[in-house]
Amino acid sequence: MRLGRLSIAQRIEAVAIIVVVVAAFLTWADSPDLIMTGVQGDGIITLFVANTSLIVLLMSSGVVGTRSGKGKVAPFVLLGFAAFVVFIPVLNLTEFSQIGLHLTLGAGIVWLLAAAWQAFRTFWTTPLSLQSLRTLHGPTGQD
Repeated sequence: MRLGRLSIAQRIEAVAIIVVVVAAFLTWADSPDLIMTGVQGDGIITLFVANTSLIVLLMSSGVVGTRSGKGKVAPFVLLGFAAFVVFIPVLNLTEFSQIGLHLTLGAGIVWLLAAAWQAFRTFWTTPLSLQSLRTLHGPTGQD
């Protein structure tokens, strides 16, 4: 594993994803009748999305395996996954919410911000060449 290949935003994303994974096993709701952990409900979804996202992050950045492409789509996929993970605890917030749900929400927000930062960096640092502009807009007739 080559963790030095991760940017600061990607490192923040990785830590937030790991916190989401841990939070899935903590208590999400505690009422007088019932105590529920995340994996007994919607935490299974966040656990699956977080694990998938961690694999995408590590493979697209070249930490695990070889970098197969430029990795231009992965930051936007991770941004969508982060938004989805934030959406789940927002739907489940009640007066019975416990630490696991709040931790998932907080880590999800941090993950969303870091993913947006990485997607912004990926989008705006892509070099444009004259050839790529011709491909996008067609020939100009001024060759």
